[in-house]
Amino acid sequence: MIKIKPGHLFRFFLQKQQIRILNWLNSFWENKSIDIYVMGAYHGLNVGDMSMGISVKKIAHRLGLKVQLKKVVSCSSKKHKFILGGGAIFSPKNLEIIMLNTDNNPSRIAILGVDFHPNHNDLTIQYLRGATFLGSRSFSTEKDKKIIFSKFQRHDIVWHPDLTFAFYPLLPPP
Repeated sequence: MIKIKPGHLFRFFLQKQQIRILNWLNSFWENKSIDIYVMGAYHGLNVGDMSMGISVKKIAHRLGLKVQLKKVVSCSSKKHKFILGGGAIFSPKNLEIIMLNTDNNPSRIAILGVDFHPNHNDLTIQYLRGATFLGSRSFSTEKDKKIIFSKFQRHDIVWHPDLTFAFYPLLPPP
């Protein structure tokens, strides 16, 4: 069993504070050169969303893309691309906010690391059928997968481990 050292917790705390401060500063500047908004629960308390946001930001930086982490409720740009991710954030209410901000254009959204809610309505299901990518952290049974594939009329949905576990490899060695 891996033992979490106090130094790891302190580094995690510092990274959370850095994200909070940078998001607060970015909200004032609304940098027009942002390529992708990564939407999640970035209030600093959700490890899964923080892990996903940090991971995506590092990968995007290597690819030369500018990424900004944003809370779904603070999303107000109709000209950017979005990645929505991090567990339970994939609710119909949050998806409707994203739909408004993408001018109902699903090719501007990728869904990563979410739980599939069974309560999506026809409007959100139709939107998700055209999304660039759908990835879920839930490992469903084969029966559940068939139902989801059928509901979304997609057979390219990806199942992967919870992104919370991506966090530790991103930390520098102690």
